[in-house]
Amino acid sequence: MILAFKFDCFKDPAFLAPFLRSLAKHLKHSLSCKNDQICLKVRGSNEELSAIADRASAILPYSLFIKHSEVDVADELDVESEIKKI
Repeated sequence: MILAFKFDCFKDPAFLAPFLRSLAKHLKHSLSCKNDQICLKVRGSNEELSAIADRASAILPYSLFIKHSEVDVADELDVESEIKKI
């Protein structure tokens, strides 16, 4: 299963990339950024993805930098728009 964790930010969302990479850890994932939105797509089991969602709610600075977030099921990981390094 692949989930897309989408975050709409008040400012440039690229600052979230290190946090999101730490959430995905060893799981196959991609990270894309467009305008004020950053999206982490992660492939894993239901248990692994549930653990990521729990960690995200614990470590991400929602009130200060994130104005909206959502999680959707995705068909595939991103390739072309992947953030290589920040």
